Amino acid sequence: MKGGIRAVELSTGKAPHVDLNLLVALDALLQERNVTRAGRRVGLSQPAMSAALSRLRRIFGDELLVRVKREYHLSPLGRELAEPLRALVTQMEQMLEKRAAFDPATERRAFTIGASDYATWLLLHPLLKELNARAPNVTLHVYPLQPDLASMLEPGGVDVLILPMRDLVTGCPFEPLFPEEWVCAVCETNTEVGDELTKELFQALPHLGYVIGNQAVPSLAERQLDELGVERTVEVTTESFIVAPFMIRGTRYITTVPGRMVRRLASAAGVRVLECPYDIEGFVEAAYWNPINTSDPGHWWFRKILREVAARVAASPN
Repeated sequence: MKGGIRAVELSTGKAPHVDLNLLVALDALLQERNVTRAGRRVGLSQPAMSAALSRLRRIFGDELLVRVKREYHLSPLGRELAEPLRALVTQMEQMLEKRAAFDPATERRAFTIGASDYATWLLLHPLLKELNARAPNVTLHVYPLQPDLASMLEPGGVDVLILPMRDLVTGCPFEPLFPEEWVCAVCETNTEVGDELTKELFQALPHLGYVIGNQAVPSLAERQLDELGVERTVEVTTESFIVAPFMIRGTRYITTVPGRMVRRLASAAGVRVLECPYDIEGFVEAAYWNPINTSDPGHWWFRKILREVAARVAASPN
């Protein structure tokens, strides 16, 4: 039956039980009044449908279909069940057909993202343009990162969590979005720093660092510097990557931030961008989600749009 519910092979255990497959099989039997035709209707072989009929007879304590010469006739109970069961199966089919498609032009739905202000700033503007053009009834809510990243993807949490791939959320599917590097920024009038930043000066200058939440979880760059044993004095911290370049203007402070962002903000913030004198790895920003949402059509569509936007970010010059 095109667009309908198809049954899977039914087990034949000693303790019969009612399940969705049996209800679908019973509906087909009551509608077709023929075991072979009912089997074709739901995608079961004739032996499997005969086994289903035997189980249904045991469950209901009734023949349901009674053979009279070469034809089957419904028992009184079969006739009583036929109409309400047809309505129930039709309702299930309609529900599944509705779920099987997501029309962004007409659907009303809210999506939520958990991300740093850096990722939000890079992705949000092009993402909003896409949503406005292709999904006028879709709304978007963005939440800041929390120290317990995994909890943000629990049921009832955000739809998508945007993080560096090194900040893996165990057990959650993810897909890469775009690569990024860490760079240093100093005030453009800082005469202590020349065209290159030395290790000695990097350690000597006061630092402005990035942290997440009250637990002060440091950035991936700060963690790598700690792993390398780089001594430095972090005198100020902020939970905003975007604010950091503006905070160091007119000071001796140095900050380590994502390259795409600070290069775009350098002129407005009055900072110079320099390579970090220590070998710290860049990262790949990725989208994570709860596995229960993987096959949801609306969620799949939203991830597709996010991938398209991220691809343009990756292709654009820093």
